[in-house]
Amino acid sequence: MDCGSVYIKMCEKAEEIQDEKRKAGVFHGDYVYAESGSLFTHFTGIVELLTGNPNLRYGMVGCVFIPRQDQLQEMIGVTDEMRESGWKPDFICQWDWAIQQGRLTESDYISSIFPNGDYEFCESWEQLWLAIVMHEKYHKTWTGENWVAEK
Repeated sequence: MDCGSVYIKMCEKAEEIQDEKRKAGVFHGDYVYAESGSLFTHFTGIVELLTGNPNLRYGMVGCVFIPRQDQLQEMIGVTDEMRESGWKPDFICQWDWAIQQGRLTESDYISSIFPNGDYEFCESWEQLWLAIVMHEKYHKTWTGENWVAEK
Protein backbone atom coordinates (compact mmCIF):
# COMPACT_ATOMS: atom_id res chain seq x y z
CA MET A 1 0.00 0.00 0.00
CA ASP A 2 1.44 3.35 -1.07
CA CYS A 3 1.59 5.71 1.93
CA GLY A 4 3.97 8.21 0.36
CA SER A 5 3.53 11.95 0.10
CA VAL A 6 3.10 11.90 -3.72
CA TYR A 7 0.21 9.42 -3.57
CA ILE A 8 -1.41 11.30 -0.68
CA LYS A 9 -1.25 14.50 -2.74
CA MET A 10 -2.65 12.74 -5.83
CA CYS A 11 -5.55 11.39 -3.74
CA GLU A 12 -6.22 14.71 -2.04
CA LYS A 13 -6.35 16.50 -5.41
CA ALA A 14 -8.65 13.83 -6.92
CA GLU A 15 -11.69 15.86 -5.87
CA GLU A 16 -14.22 13.65 -7.67
CA ILE A 17 -13.07 10.57 -5.76
CA GLN A 18 -12.94 12.46 -2.46
CA ASP A 19 -16.45 13.88 -3.06
CA GLU A 20 -17.89 10.42 -3.79
CA LYS A 21 -16.26 9.02 -0.65
CA ARG A 22 -17.53 11.94 1.45
CA LYS A 23 -21.08 11.04 0.36
CA ALA A 24 -20.57 7.33 1.05
CA GLY A 25 -18.47 7.72 4.21
CA VAL A 26 -15.36 5.79 5.17
CA PHE A 27 -15.63 2.27 6.48
CA HIS A 28 -13.66 -0.32 8.44
CA GLY A 29 -10.77 -1.31 6.15
CA ASP A 30 -10.42 2.06 4.39
CA TYR A 31 -7.16 3.94 4.56
CA VAL A 32 -7.24 7.63 5.46
CA TYR A 33 -4.70 10.39 5.93
CA ALA A 34 -5.34 13.06 8.52
CA GLU A 35 -3.47 16.34 8.55
CA SER A 36 -1.58 17.26 11.68
CA GLY A 37 -3.97 18.86 14.14
CA SER A 38 -7.04 17.22 12.59
CA LEU A 39 -9.90 16.25 14.86
CA PHE A 40 -10.41 13.05 12.83
CA THR A 41 -7.93 10.90 14.72
CA HIS A 42 -5.07 10.96 17.17
CA PHE A 43 -2.76 9.45 14.51
CA THR A 44 -2.14 12.54 12.41
CA GLY A 45 0.46 12.97 9.73
CA ILE A 46 0.39 9.30 8.68
CA VAL A 47 -1.78 7.04 6.53
CA GLU A 48 -3.74 4.72 8.74
CA LEU A 49 -6.14 1.83 8.39
CA LEU A 50 -9.58 2.62 9.78
CA THR A 51 -10.46 -0.17 12.20
CA GLY A 52 -13.76 1.01 13.56
CA ASN A 53 -16.99 -0.91 13.81
CA PRO A 54 -17.41 -2.80 10.49
CA ASN A 55 -21.16 -2.05 10.54
CA LEU A 56 -20.77 1.73 10.74
CA ARG A 57 -19.70 4.40 8.32
CA TYR A 58 -17.70 7.37 9.46
CA GLY A 59 -17.56 10.95 8.22
CA MET A 60 -14.46 12.32 6.53
CA VAL A 61 -14.03 15.60 8.38
CA GLY A 62 -10.36 16.51 8.34
CA CYS A 63 -9.08 13.50 6.42
CA VAL A 64 -8.24 12.31 2.91
CA PHE A 65 -9.42 8.93 1.60
CA ILE A 66 -6.43 6.89 0.35
CA PRO A 67 -7.83 4.19 -1.96
CA ARG A 68 -6.28 0.74 -2.20
CA GLN A 69 -5.53 -0.74 -5.61
CA ASP A 70 -8.62 -3.00 -5.51
CA GLN A 71 -10.83 0.00 -4.64
CA LEU A 72 -9.41 1.95 -7.59
CA GLN A 73 -10.10 -0.98 -9.91
CA GLU A 74 -13.68 -1.22 -8.62
CA MET A 75 -14.19 2.46 -9.53
CA ILE A 76 -13.90 1.50 -13.18
CA GLY A 77 -15.98 -1.64 -12.90
CA VAL A 78 -13.45 -4.37 -12.07
CA THR A 79 -14.86 -6.82 -9.50
CA ASP A 80 -13.16 -9.55 -7.45
CA GLU A 81 -14.78 -12.21 -9.65
CA MET A 82 -13.44 -10.52 -12.77
CA ARG A 83 -9.92 -10.28 -11.31
CA GLU A 84 -9.98 -13.96 -10.32
CA SER A 85 -11.15 -15.06 -13.77
CA GLY A 86 -8.54 -12.99 -15.60
CA TRP A 87 -11.19 -10.74 -17.19
CA LYS A 88 -10.07 -7.30 -18.32
CA PRO A 89 -12.11 -4.08 -18.51
CA ASP A 90 -13.30 -3.08 -21.98
CA PHE A 91 -10.84 -0.21 -22.33
CA ILE A 92 -7.91 -2.54 -21.63
CA CYS A 93 -9.26 -5.13 -24.11
CA GLN A 94 -9.59 -2.44 -26.79
CA TRP A 95 -6.03 -1.30 -26.23
CA ASP A 96 -4.73 -4.90 -26.14
CA TRP A 97 -6.49 -5.64 -29.44
CA ALA A 98 -5.07 -2.51 -31.08
CA ILE A 99 -1.59 -3.35 -29.81
CA GLN A 100 -1.87 -6.95 -31.08
CA GLN A 101 -3.00 -5.65 -34.49
CA GLY A 102 0.03 -3.37 -34.61
CA ARG A 103 -2.16 -0.26 -34.71
CA LEU A 104 -0.88 1.08 -31.38
CA THR A 105 1.94 0.50 -28.97
CA GLU A 106 1.78 0.26 -25.21
CA SER A 107 3.41 3.67 -25.07
CA ASP A 108 0.43 5.11 -27.02
CA TYR A 109 -1.89 4.17 -24.14
CA ILE A 110 0.55 5.48 -21.55
CA SER A 111 0.83 8.71 -23.57
CA SER A 112 -2.95 9.12 -23.52
CA ILE A 113 -2.93 8.96 -19.71
CA PHE A 114 0.23 11.07 -19.38
CA PRO A 115 0.26 13.43 -22.38
CA ASN A 116 3.26 15.32 -21.07
CA GLY A 117 5.18 12.03 -21.06
CA ASP A 118 5.74 12.21 -17.33
CA TYR A 119 4.62 8.71 -16.39
CA GLU A 120 7.83 8.00 -14.57
CA PHE A 121 6.35 9.73 -11.51
CA CYS A 122 4.37 6.53 -10.84
CA GLU A 123 6.20 4.95 -7.96
CA SER A 124 3.49 2.42 -7.16
CA TRP A 125 0.61 0.47 -8.66
CA GLU A 126 -1.77 2.67 -6.67
CA GLN A 127 -0.43 5.79 -8.38
CA LEU A 128 -0.78 4.17 -11.79
CA TRP A 129 -4.31 2.89 -11.10
CA LEU A 130 -5.35 6.29 -9.75
CA ALA A 131 -4.08 7.86 -12.99
CA ILE A 132 -6.05 5.28 -15.00
CA VAL A 133 -9.25 5.95 -13.00
CA MET A 134 -8.91 9.70 -13.39
CA HIS A 135 -8.23 9.31 -17.13
CA GLU A 136 -11.00 6.81 -17.88
CA LYS A 137 -13.72 8.07 -15.56
CA TYR A 138 -13.09 11.81 -15.28
CA HIS A 139 -10.93 12.57 -18.35
CA LYS A 140 -8.20 14.16 -16.27
CA THR A 141 -4.43 13.78 -16.19
CA TRP A 142 -1.89 14.44 -13.45
CA THR A 143 0.50 17.36 -13.93
CA GLY A 144 2.61 16.59 -10.90
CA GLU A 145 0.66 19.19 -8.95
CA ASN A 146 -3.00 18.73 -9.86
CA TRP A 147 -5.51 16.80 -12.00
CA VAL A 148 -6.43 18.80 -15.12
CA ALA A 149 -9.12 18.21 -17.72
CA GLU A 150 -7.83 16.58 -20.89
CA LYS A 151 -7.98 18.60 -24.08
